[in-house]
Amino acid sequence: MSLTFGDVFCGAGGFSLGFVQVGYQHLWGLDSDKHACGSYEANVGHALCTRVESVNWLSLARPDVLIGSPPCQGYSMAGKRQREDERNLLVWAFVWAVATLRPEAFVMENVPGIGQGDWTQYPSIIRMALETIGYRVTVMKLNAADYGVPQIRKRVFWIGARNFLPQVPPQTHSEMPFNGYRPWVTVAEVLGIAVKPW
Repeated sequence: MSLTFGDVFCGAGGFSLGFVQVGYQHLWGLDSDKHACGSYEANVGHALCTRVESVNWLSLARPDVLIGSPPCQGYSMAGKRQREDERNLLVWAFVWAVATLRPEAFVMENVPGIGQGDWTQYPSIIRMALETIGYRVTVMKLNAADYGVPQIRKRVFWIGARNFLPQVPPQTHSEMPFNGYRPWVTVAEVLGIAVKPW
């Protein structure tokens, strides 16, 4: 029997699709954007289209793993980074969901800006909150390009489990390959496009 997962702030379903592709069984996704929910249901499965503040977590099927991508606009280096942005508080909605649902493990991700400027201590504060409710938590900053994805995409991850301490996955690719790392994958390679040198 495969492990199950639920996705908070599921968006159109990219995070969920990754879990489905490695064999996890989807239970539900949750998002307040009706268009995102429509895409999610077309590509992944059942989505609850509602604001996270109104959710009765105890009414949902309890997943083995809870995943989530709280809105990042308030932390993003590309935005205004306003302290009063209400979306900044939504990381705590994920923490509350973990505390209520008590999954065996969880994965939450956000942009690197959540650990910079006014929010320098946020990664550690969130980790301590999750540890307080009984999880062993590792915070890691990863770049998708270092794992064979044809995109430079840096994100901060909080990965926690009740019975073990999650480890940083070993890097497989590098911009400057050495020590056995493979070179970063390009979009042209994935699409099979021959790129002529200048």
